[in-house]
Amino acid sequence: MARSAFLLAAAIVLVVGPAQAGVGVWGPSHGPGGGSVTALAVDPHHPATVYAGTDRGVFKSVSAGRSWRAMNVGLANKSVLAFGIDPHHPATVYAGTDGGGVFKSTDGGRSWHAASRGLTKRDVSALALDPYSTNIVYAGTHGGGVFKSSNAGRSWRASNRGLPHAKVEAIAIDPRNATTIFAALLGTYGGVFKSTDGGQGWHAVDAGLNERYLTALAIDPQIPTTVYAAGFDSGIGVFKSTNGGSTWRAANAGLVNREVGPLALDPHHPASVYAGTNGGVFKSTDGGRSWRATRTGRAVLAVDALAIDPQNSAKVYAGTNGGGVFSSTDRGRSWRASNSGLNNACTQVLALDSQKPNVLYAGTDGVVFTSTDGGQKWTSASAGLTDWNFSALAIDPKNAATVYAGGIGGIFKTTTAGHLWQRLTGLDADALVIDSQSPSTIYTGTDLAGVFRSTNGGLRWRAASVGLRTYGEVDGVPALTLDPQNPTTLYAGTDGEGVFKSTDGASKWRVAGLSGRYVQALTLDPQNPTTLYAATGGGVFKSTDGGRSWHAASRGLANKDVSALAIDPQNPLTVYAAPSLGVFRSTDGGLNWHPFSRGLLGLPVVALAIDSTGRTLFAGTCGSGVFDYRFGG
Repeated sequence: MARSAFLLAAAIVLVVGPAQAGVGVWGPSHGPGGGSVTALAVDPHHPATVYAGTDRGVFKSVSAGRSWRAMNVGLANKSVLAFGIDPHHPATVYAGTDGGGVFKSTDGGRSWHAASRGLTKRDVSALALDPYSTNIVYAGTHGGGVFKSSNAGRSWRASNRGLPHAKVEAIAIDPRNATTIFAALLGTYGGVFKSTDGGQGWHAVDAGLNERYLTALAIDPQIPTTVYAAGFDSGIGVFKSTNGGSTWRAANAGLVNREVGPLALDPHHPASVYAGTNGGVFKSTDGGRSWRATRTGRAVLAVDALAIDPQNSAKVYAGTNGGGVFSSTDRGRSWRASNSGLNNACTQVLALDSQKPNVLYAGTDGVVFTSTDGGQKWTSASAGLTDWNFSALAIDPKNAATVYAGGIGGIFKTTTAGHLWQRLTGLDADALVIDSQSPSTIYTGTDLAGVFRSTNGGLRWRAASVGLRTYGEVDGVPALTLDPQNPTTLYAGTDGEGVFKSTDGASKWRVAGLSGRYVQALTLDPQNPTTLYAATGGGVFKSTDGGRSWHAASRGLANKDVSALAIDPQNPLTVYAAPSLGVFRSTDGGLNWHPFSRGLLGLPVVALAIDSTGRTLFAGTCGSGVFDYRFGG
């Protein structure tokens, strides 16, 4: 479910096995773990078993989150929004997906099959099972209201009398009277609706609620007339009803951040309530009368899911938007990452320390990670990052502890090798490069505003896009590179108008070929920097005269939509390309390409980097972590 950010502050350490990649084959991947987690569920009989729903399928842990493995056999749609576990037969699990309807497993997630007959709306964001008759399952959909199955998912029928056409984001069943059901709807006609006849008819219960954009519900398991509702739009916060929804009142004292996503109640002490907000996980121990932040550490991550161990309620799980799963064993006082094997992040950019080849950074669709042992163990390097989704990284060539990270939320800088970051600017950064001779000069290519330059280490930025215009507009710049021998010479790859070149440190630009093409990556021959390669949606192109002329260099590429390039610094005739799936290699300067993917298993590769010795090549994937290929010699 798309939501605004709910933040969890925590320190992340991903510990993985010591195995190294073999020479002459990719992998195995050791992370970084994490990625976006949109749903969590704990097995009520065997609470060490936990399920995590992601946009790349289901992951399962049988060790209370210490390790995970993917469980996607038969799961045709892998964008999972919700889970439902049969409370009497917990090997039976339902998964609601974004566009694929409901899938069901009867063997604890080892295999899945579609269970959507009669489900006319296939965006399923909520699931709930009748606690007494588990053949009865309810599904909340986007735009189709509530559907009900009375035969364990074999067929469904609409159960919407009295419900408006809105997104059903949450369903909660009275644990003592299963014919009483609440639904939280999001939209102009949203709010809380209640059924007292097993979903046959619904009526609004929103006196005092005053809001229509609701995303979460929770019922007190001991006093089920006590119900909580929450939402994220316009700082709704948390509302509470003590009379079965007849009336509501705000319950936000101390809840500084009121954009609330998930709610969870301690099953043994239901006055203890957890709320994921845009400022961390907050907790109330007095039934919502007052709240306090539970966050620890300094890194911030978005949270989309909460779950509590039903047998040991000191154990709490949080699913984040980009950082994977976090767990607490002390009722939320402290948190740690629980992501070993949960390789769900999309690694969008890689950067290597030129002096220490085993030190590398990975920018993901969530946070930034670092490894100091060549990718065998990954640690979050995200303290101080107030945004996520990073697509640009640059390491100071003279001081490797200084690193810049850019993405949709701006540009950040660390001078402590990722231990703490500060925000420099709100520019949406798609690319970053540093002047190799004067590292206080940095350039960024932005999403919609061309190129900006800083000459004081990122403290101030000025537009540097003169000449970088087509049809009167400044282009987005997803790719930047500079001549290492003459760093005032730069090349910019644009999102539709080819390559531009500057020879005066980005003061002025001129067209340098490939007009009309979307250039996704650029790389220079470090020994002969007038030779450069451009990755485009139409394949790889090469110039040997500093961009004055180009020719196609894609023979042998199976897919010409190339997103990443890397060139061997020791033997620049060897070039690597990522054409959507896998890696290809050319050993003749781009004349011919051949598959170079043994061990990658056809994975989508979106980032490439090679260390300064030319001995290790790294590939960042979407959903499977970072792989390495180690050359002999």
